[in-house]
Amino acid sequence: MVPDISKMDKAFLLGDAISYINSLKLKMEIDVKIIGWDAMIQIQCGKRNHPGAKFMEALKELDLEVNHVSLPIVNDLMIQQATVKMESQFFTQDQLKAVLMERVGECT
Repeated sequence: MVPDISKMDKAFLLGDAISYINSLKLKMEIDVKIIGWDAMIQIQCGKRNHPGAKFMEALKELDLEVNHVSLPIVNDLMIQQATVKMESQFFTQDQLKAVLMERVGECT
């Protein structure tokens, strides 16, 4: 399923599909789950421009104690996962997601 199809011609369909797949590679998605003072964070984005380093720096700046982190790469997609403990400030899921989006930004 390609959302934006310019023409029904095979060549145009293929071009639109390639553009759509490339846009998915550039998109950053953040998922946050809060349980008490612990948070589980997952960020999916392209692997260029050291997204793992940006993610770890953001966790440090937010004074989040890292209990576990995983940075697997599948093709050109990095799936950054971390389990952290909130130390000095409590964040809701939406707050933590917003601040990570701001600090990590587009990581491609």
